[in-house]
Amino acid sequence: MFRTTVGLICLVLCVASCARRGSIYGGDKDTLAPKILRVNPPEKSLHFQAKEIHFYLDEYITLKDFDKQFVASPPLRNKPDISPQSLASKEIILKLRDTLEPNTTYSFNFGKSIQDNSEGNQLKSYTYVCSTGDKIDSLKLKVQVQDAYQKKTDSYITIALFAENEKWSDSIIYKQKPLYIGNTLDSASNVTLQNLKAGKYRLIALKDQNGDLKFTPKTDLIGFHGKTIQLPSDSLYSLRVFKEKQLMKPKAPTPEAAQKYLLGYEGNWPSSVKINIKNKEQTTDAIWSKVPKKDSIYVWVPKVETDSLSLELAYENTLQKYRVPIKKMARDSLQIKSPSVSNLPLKSPIIIESNVPLIKNDPKLFVLTNKKGTVLPFKTVEKPESLSLELFFESEESEKYQLKMFPGAVQDWYNRTNDTLKFTFETRALSNYGNLKINFKSVESKKLLVELTNEKGETLYLAPLKSSQVEFSNIEPATYTVRIIEDINDNGQWDTGSFLDNRQPEPVYYFPTTLDVRANWDVEQTIDFLQLH
Repeated sequence: MFRTTVGLICLVLCVASCARRGSIYGGDKDTLAPKILRVNPPEKSLHFQAKEIHFYLDEYITLKDFDKQFVASPPLRNKPDISPQSLASKEIILKLRDTLEPNTTYSFNFGKSIQDNSEGNQLKSYTYVCSTGDKIDSLKLKVQVQDAYQKKTDSYITIALFAENEKWSDSIIYKQKPLYIGNTLDSASNVTLQNLKAGKYRLIALKDQNGDLKFTPKTDLIGFHGKTIQLPSDSLYSLRVFKEKQLMKPKAPTPEAAQKYLLGYEGNWPSSVKINIKNKEQTTDAIWSKVPKKDSIYVWVPKVETDSLSLELAYENTLQKYRVPIKKMARDSLQIKSPSVSNLPLKSPIIIESNVPLIKNDPKLFVLTNKKGTVLPFKTVEKPESLSLELFFESEESEKYQLKMFPGAVQDWYNRTNDTLKFTFETRALSNYGNLKINFKSVESKKLLVELTNEKGETLYLAPLKSSQVEFSNIEPATYTVRIIEDINDNGQWDTGSFLDNRQPEPVYYFPTTLDVRANWDVEQTIDFLQLH
C-alpha cells in the first residue's frame, strides 16, 4: 500500500511538472526568417555542372507555393524537382532536369516560398546565382509594371527580355521563350532583373495565363517598351499591361426559333457590323441583337418559302458567308417589360424592353401622365441592338408617372402587336442625390474623359472635359474614384494598345484620393493634372 501511494504521488508530481513546461503562455513569438547556413555547390560558383543544389538552413522550413514563387532566369525548359514537398526539413534539394547553356549566368529566385515551420516567417527573394562560364554577369534592369486601365495591377506579371540580334522579329514573342525573366510575384510592382549581360534587348511584360512564357493574345495581358534597350542602363522602365483587342471570329449560326438564329463569336465584337440576308435574287437587312453577358448575338431573318438562305456578315474589311437551313420551329412569344419600374433616375428615359425586335411603334398609342393626370410629351428612340425602346421626357423630382401602351403601340418582328400594358414609375427628391464639381489645372489642350468608378473599377458616370471643369449632377450618394482617360483619338472611349502595331494604350490617370459624395451635398474638388503623372 505504501509503495502504491508513493507511486501515485510521483506520477502526479511528474504530470504537474510536464504541465508547467507546456504552459499556454510559452516564450516569445518567433519573428525571424530562416537563414541559409551553406549551399553545395556554393553560391556564385563558376563552371557550374551540378545536377543538384543542396541548401542547408538553421531551422525547419516548408515550401509554400513553390511553383508560383520560383523563377529561373534564363528560363528552364523543364521545371526542376524540389524537396521537401510537404514535410518540414532543414534541407532543400533542387534537382535540375535541364542541360544548362554554356557561358551563361543563371539565377534561381525562390520568392516567398521558403517559410519556417513554426510561424510561417518568410525568407524573401532568396536568389542562388551560378555560372556555367568563367564569370558572373552582374548588370541589372529596373522595371515598373502597372495595369493600363484598372487601378489595381494583377499579380504574377512576368518581365521578359529578348535579345535583339539578327534572329529578332516581332513574331518571336509568340513562339519562343525570352532570354531573361523576372516576376512581380504576388505583391511587387517594381522588379529588378539581375545578372544580365551587356547588349541590346527588347522588354516585354506578360500576364502569362498558361505559363509557357509566350504571348497568347486570346488570354494574356501584354506590355512593352517600344524601343531597343541597351545594357548597361540606370533607367527605370515603366510598362503598362493591357488586353489587346481581338479580331472577331464568328461561328456558324444555329436555329433557335422561327426566323431566329444564334451566332456565337470569339474576340471583340466590331463597332460596325452589317448582316445581309440573300434569298434567290433578293437581298434584305437582318436585325441582330447582343445576347447579354455572352459572346453571341441573335439574328432575325425574314420569312421565306425556301429551305435555306444565305447569311452574310460584313465587318472590318471582312465578308463572312453562311448557308443556313430554314426549319419549322415555334416563334418566340412576345414579352414586354420595363426595368425602369418604381425608381426612375432623374432625367433618365423610360426603357421598354422586348424579347423580340420591335420594328414599329405608334406614339399616338402611348399615354404618359403624372400623378395629377396631366398628359406629358415625349420622344421615342428605337434601340434594336438591345431590343429596347426609350421614351425621353422632362421628369421632375418626387413625382409619380404612369405609362399606358394601348393595343398596337408596338409591332414585333413577327407582325404581332401588344395588348394593353401599364407601367408606373417614381422619381426621388433631389435631396436624395449629391453633386460633384471637379476643377482641373494644367490640362492645356488635352482631350480628357473623366470617369467616376466604384471600388471594382466599374464606370458609373462619364463626362468629357470640355473646358477646365466637369460637373456630375444628381448622382447617387457613394464613394467614387476619379479615373481620367487621355482620349488621344477623340472617339469618346478608352482604346487599348497593339504590340504588332507598336501602339501603346491611351494613358489613364487616377486621382489618389476617393471622393465621398453624400445625399444633398455639393462637393467640389480641384485636380492638378500634372501631379497625376
